[in-house]
Amino acid sequence: MNISTRWADATQTILYIHFRGQWTLDELYLTIESANRLTAAVTHPYVVIADLTNSVSIPARILSIGNYVENQPRKADAVYVVGAGHFFNMTLRTFQSQFPAAVDNLVRCETVGAAYAQAGKAIAALQQA
Repeated sequence: MNISTRWADATQTILYIHFRGQWTLDELYLTIESANRLTAAVTHPYVVIADLTNSVSIPARILSIGNYVENQPRKADAVYVVGAGHFFNMTLRTFQSQFPAAVDNLVRCETVGAAYAQAGKAIAALQQA
């Protein structure tokens, strides 16, 4: 599988999803199911870092997953997307306009390090709220 999912920290506040090579919609559905299993028992704030820096491209019909994503039981407090090229960023904007509840908390980052820095700040702020 070309997408892996794991907790990036022992406190389970950052869920790291790494996309490699050419991944498929089926793999993305499986990844969402895996993320749901990992986060099912989590009662504190958490964020997702979606690292696309090693991804070749996005699958055809990516927008077809919108309703599925909108209807997930619990969404991350923020999603940081890294390494998305111009076409993927345009697709994300279209996705956000068609499915606003699916990714209303999306932040684009230039590097994985920047994503971790922003994620850390967001978690700290959420925990203090």
